[in-house]
Amino acid sequence: MLRITGAVAVAGGLLALSVALLVTVSVLGRWLFLQPIEGDFELVKMATAVGVFAYLPFTQIRRGNIFVDTFTGWLPARVNAVIDGV
Repeated sequence: MLRITGAVAVAGGLLALSVALLVTVSVLGRWLFLQPIEGDFELVKMATAVGVFAYLPFTQIRRGNIFVDTFTGWLPARVNAVIDGV
């Protein structure tokens, strides 16, 4: 299972790289030729979601935890302790 989930995570990483390439090509096409890739926004949304979910099985099998500190990372330790307590 570790090999399978690792392979799926690598596929998710390759998908993330392809999304970055898609965005780059679309922006360059818009800038140089005034012609972006049609539907690039929707493709980026879907591929990002699939890519994120590709990492989840690997994290689960390694007994990992996805830690999100987007809104609380800059807060003082005392405030974070209160939030964690709640």
